[in-house]
Amino acid sequence: MSIIARIMTVLVGALFLFLGVGVWFNFDAGLAGFALTVTEPLGRAAMRADFGGFFFSIATFSLLAAWHKSRWWAGAAAILLGFALSGRALSILLEGAAPGGDMPMLVEAGCVAVLLGARWVWSRD
Repeated sequence: MSIIARIMTVLVGALFLFLGVGVWFNFDAGLAGFALTVTEPLGRAAMRADFGGFFFSIATFSLLAAWHKSRWWAGAAAILLGFALSGRALSILLEGAAPGGDMPMLVEAGCVAVLLGARWVWSRD
């Protein structure tokens, strides 16, 4: 079971590494998937810093968790994703559901489940 937890956690890390690279180096296409367009240089820098930093943090924490079978790093990544999921839920409460907004929530919830599952598995090792 531990190897499955590692593989799934690596997949979470790879997903967010891919998203971070997309935001940093393929900016317009990377943000188009989030229905965002930014034209001003300061805004572009902010999006690279905020989105890229967020995605790379999750990737780093997930990959460290998988490498070390670390409950702590898996928990850190799950907390970050939990905040993102909470922000989406708050948006639904305040503004209503956005078209296409269900898929990102499902992905984030699935990643949280993977990371929390890995924490549970690694507590048994």
